[in-house]
Amino acid sequence: GCRVLHFLKKHAGALQGKQVVVLGSQTPWIECQLLRIGASVTTVDYGNIHTTLPNLTTIMWPDLASHYLNRGSLFDVAISYSSLEHSGLGRYGDPLNPFGDLEAAAQTYCLLRPNGMFFLGVPTARRDYLYWNTHRIYGPLRLPHLTANFRHLDMNLNVTGSTLVG
Repeated sequence: GCRVLHFLKKHAGALQGKQVVVLGSQTPWIECQLLRIGASVTTVDYGNIHTTLPNLTTIMWPDLASHYLNRGSLFDVAISYSSLEHSGLGRYGDPLNPFGDLEAAAQTYCLLRPNGMFFLGVPTARRDYLYWNTHRIYGPLRLPHLTANFRHLDMNLNVTGSTLVG
């Protein structure tokens, strides 16, 4: 958590006043920080989240594609921390899909405006691992595929922790 807060503070200028989508959020601590910075936030999750905050909207994953195809709305920034590594494994009610994480990253790219930024936090190691059905740990094989559409601006690689990519 502290590393993420430092990362958000470091990039606060890129977040202030922006339309930000947070992908996956059981506990909305990232949303709180983004609202404090001055971003407008949309949270996407498999569970239904209720909020009355003015700059925070929510949507469920199954509704995301049709919602934004109909509105044509894109985001300046996407943030996913400890979420994509679970995609496609069924643990949180999502459909089983061995490429669920890669598809979620590709869909994120489609949700961003040109030159949009993607802040990504996933567990990393020297080797790739799959802990069925809890999560993936990214190594030299899968991490490049997860970030294939994105230009790496800032990376904090910790082989026992998380990778944050902008």
